[in-house]
Amino acid sequence: MDNNITQILKDAQDPDDNVRLEAEAKLKQLEDRNRPNFLLSLSTELSSEASPPECRCLAGTILKNSVEGKYSEHNSILIKQCISLDPRIKTEIKESLLMTLGSSAPQARHASQIIGRLAYIEIPSRG
Repeated sequence: MDNNITQILKDAQDPDDNVRLEAEAKLKQLEDRNRPNFLLSLSTELSSEASPPECRCLAGTILKNSVEGKYSEHNSILIKQCISLDPRIKTEIKESLLMTLGSSAPQARHASQIIGRLAYIEIPSRG
């Protein structure tokens, strides 16, 4: 899926409404079909130095928004989905994000936000 996701992310930023809307629908379809692999593909895209910067940026934004909602009720759903991810997939995503931190590209900053959010979700409250 990784080669395909690069093109879909490019298309999702196309100024042509038809191309962009089709790409957005494909992204939603990929997420609905297999959310864990979709998230893993996004983390791989974010970490790939070979991917175009705009694709890395969008992959990071989508991944961040997949673990952090704007509203508390949506946030609760995302937290439950994150906690229920297969541990193997979760580990692969984390490893990919940690590798991304070593990148000099500005898009790598998304990784730190996502890592922080995952830590917040996984570390139990001490209060």
